[in-house]
Amino acid sequence: MKNNLSSIFPAALAAFVLTLTLSASATDTQTVLYNFQGIHTKKADGANPEGGVIADSAGNLYGTTNVGGACSFDTRQGCGIVYELSNSGGTWSETILYTFTGGADGAFPTGNLVFDASGNLYGEAAAAGASTACSDGCGTIFELSPSSSGTWTFSVIYNFTGISSGDGSAPTGGLIFDASGNLYGTATDGGTGTSNCGIGCGEVFELSPSSGGWTKTTIYNFPGGSTGEFPIGGVIFDPAGNLYGTLAQGGSFNVNGGCSGVGCGTVFRLMKVSGGWRFGLLYTFQGPRGLLPQNGVVMDAAGNLYGTTVGGGSAKNGEVFELSPTAVGQWKQTLLHSFSGNTSTDGFNPQALSIDASGNIYGMSNTVAFKLSPGSTGGWIFQILSTLAEGNAPHAPLLRDTAGNFYGVSYTSGSQSVGTVYELTPNTADAK
Repeated sequence: MKNNLSSIFPAALAAFVLTLTLSASATDTQTVLYNFQGIHTKKADGANPEGGVIADSAGNLYGTTNVGGACSFDTRQGCGIVYELSNSGGTWSETILYTFTGGADGAFPTGNLVFDASGNLYGEAAAAGASTACSDGCGTIFELSPSSSGTWTFSVIYNFTGISSGDGSAPTGGLIFDASGNLYGTATDGGTGTSNCGIGCGEVFELSPSSGGWTKTTIYNFPGGSTGEFPIGGVIFDPAGNLYGTLAQGGSFNVNGGCSGVGCGTVFRLMKVSGGWRFGLLYTFQGPRGLLPQNGVVMDAAGNLYGTTVGGGSAKNGEVFELSPTAVGQWKQTLLHSFSGNTSTDGFNPQALSIDASGNIYGMSNTVAFKLSPGSTGGWIFQILSTLAEGNAPHAPLLRDTAGNFYGVSYTSGSQSVGTVYELTPNTADAK
């Protein structure tokens, strides 16, 4: 990317008043299910999970670590792994399904994995791959297929080739399936929009299966500038098959909002139309009301969108926002919670969200897991579910099971400071 994202937090933001109910008491019990050992031991089991976990019907958890394992591409840290965690009598054990080599298979997986109907796993590696057009490799999309003996077979289903061929690079946001078995995702960089971004402004793509493999179609190349650039988060579908996502930079270059030179970011829709897709800009962040939306969005049953910005908000430490459609173009933004930055309360840097059927929203900041619930008389109620060890992962939404337990990952905490997988168990009915 053309800028280090950690360096673009605003220096000065306009403050505004927001009324919310805050519950500061922790209600959930946090249990570490697995401590990654990573680069500090001889056990090459992975380190620093960036994506969250998903579960199969038996309750086994699956995820990736961004580094760790054994790897010729980066011998100090490793190129990452795909893992499974299984529960036997209350003890969770790790099985490494695949260790990336940093060659044609890819390196540094991130974003959530996804299952198909046959139980195959799909994911993204942000670097390496067969193409040498990018300085660290352009990245891959991979598949892991289980066998009856319990082993998994790894295959690359797509190699990105970067801007030299008008293709994307650095896929990071995770993948989704449509009802026909096609995969959709984003590439953070690359594409054809280079005039504003140098390394390319990113793209949305589709991968369609056939008897001869998978065929990639670029749905939209982001041009950058006022449209936005760098889709770090993935995309979601609405019931009509339209796609929604966020662009971390571009849009407004509001100097007073702290966005000069990079832009505050945008939210977009790709509408499915006859013969293709039509781009629509839904919202442009201005800095005081949000900066750096890097984690995508979720949608409720009424079609409203919810997401987070890492910067902006009344205390400059990030926010949770709602976008509601209007009859006059861009969508209406409502600020649901502005993070204080106080690590003993709600913390800062909110990450990816998840949503339940009742419209309750769940997420993490750097220090807490939280819940946002619609109030009975309007507004939203912010509740801290649990205080967490610092170092929670980007792009990692909480996974909620049918019993109301949550599963998440941390990026740098744990016994070796290279991450954990943990469970949050509700202690009260109010937390469910």
